[in-house]
Amino acid sequence: MKRNVPKCLAVLLGVLCLWGGATLAGADPVRPAVRHPGMTPNQRREIVKQLNLTDSQRLAVQQRRASFRKRMQELKNDIALKSVERDTELEKKAPDQAKVHRLTDEIGALKNQRSQENNNHQAEFEKLLTPAQLEKWRTILKDRKSAVADVDAAAD
Repeated sequence: MKRNVPKCLAVLLGVLCLWGGATLAGADPVRPAVRHPGMTPNQRREIVKQLNLTDSQRLAVQQRRASFRKRMQELKNDIALKSVERDTELEKKAPDQAKVHRLTDEIGALKNQRSQENNNHQAEFEKLLTPAQLEKWRTILKDRKSAVADVDAAAD
């Protein structure tokens, strides 16, 4: 029985770390947040039509989006690798708590970087638009957020 105590403590500690991290991040630890994926290709094409982008604007958007997607994938991979490393450490009989905390901090920093990249990408896109296009874009975003809120309310 005494042999299982360290395992139980390690598992409990791991669960508490994950729960605490989810709570600090603002997520509900019991019910995962509804994930709202990005736009589909058809939605993007429809928005391009609605915004009436010029050929040069379309080309600039495509180039920036390709670069953005590559960077997002790199960050996603880095987060996954750090998560595996942290989980592997937590599964040890005597996990190095300093290492677990360091990896957790690194994962948080990568997620923060991902959020900043997303904000920068949004700002760069908006710089390409004319004032009229920007106004239309913000209306489209507002309508999308309203639709998502309706879906979330229906899920509750």
